[in-house]
Amino acid sequence: MMIHATMIMTRKQNIMNLKNTFLNHLRFEFEMKMPRMHLLHMQEILAFLSVLI
Repeated sequence: MMIHATMIMTRKQNIMNLKNTFLNHLRFEFEMKMPRMHLLHMQEILAFLSVLI
Protein backbone atom coordinates (compact mmCIF):
# COMPACT_ATOMS: atom_id res chain seq x y z
CA MET A 1 0.00 0.00 0.00
CA MET A 2 2.76 2.41 0.97
CA ILE A 3 4.74 1.65 -2.20
CA HIS A 4 1.67 2.33 -4.36
CA ALA A 5 1.10 5.71 -2.70
CA THR A 6 4.76 6.59 -3.22
CA MET A 7 4.50 5.74 -6.91
CA ILE A 8 1.47 8.02 -7.30
CA MET A 9 3.30 10.83 -5.50
CA THR A 10 6.37 10.38 -7.70
CA ARG A 11 4.19 10.51 -10.80
CA LYS A 12 2.54 13.72 -9.58
CA GLN A 13 5.96 15.18 -8.87
CA ASN A 14 7.15 14.28 -12.36
CA ILE A 15 4.11 15.95 -13.93
CA MET A 16 4.73 19.05 -11.79
CA ASN A 17 8.39 19.11 -12.83
CA LEU A 18 7.47 18.82 -16.50
CA LYS A 19 4.93 21.61 -16.12
CA ASN A 20 7.44 23.88 -14.36
CA THR A 21 10.11 23.17 -16.97
CA PHE A 22 7.63 23.96 -19.73
CA LEU A 23 6.52 27.21 -18.07
CA ASN A 24 10.12 28.27 -17.43
CA HIS A 25 10.93 27.61 -21.07
CA LEU A 26 7.95 29.71 -22.16
CA ARG A 27 8.95 32.51 -19.80
CA PHE A 28 12.46 32.45 -21.23
CA GLU A 29 11.11 32.59 -24.80
CA PHE A 30 8.89 35.55 -23.93
CA GLU A 31 11.71 37.45 -22.24
CA MET A 32 14.05 36.85 -25.17
CA LYS A 33 11.55 37.97 -27.81
CA MET A 34 9.78 40.69 -25.84
CA PRO A 35 12.13 42.05 -23.17
CA ARG A 36 10.00 45.16 -22.67
CA MET A 37 6.90 43.14 -21.97
CA HIS A 38 5.27 44.09 -18.69
CA LEU A 39 5.93 41.60 -15.87
CA LEU A 40 2.32 41.61 -14.67
CA HIS A 41 1.14 40.73 -18.16
CA MET A 42 3.68 37.88 -18.18
CA GLN A 43 2.29 36.50 -14.94
CA GLU A 44 -1.26 36.63 -16.33
CA ILE A 45 -0.18 34.63 -19.39
CA LEU A 46 1.65 32.06 -17.23
CA ALA A 47 -1.32 31.76 -14.88
CA PHE A 48 -3.60 31.17 -17.87
CA LEU A 49 -1.25 28.55 -19.32
CA SER A 50 -0.85 26.75 -16.00
CA VAL A 51 -4.65 26.41 -15.85
CA LEU A 52 -4.64 24.79 -19.30
CA ILE A 53 -1.97 22.23 -18.42
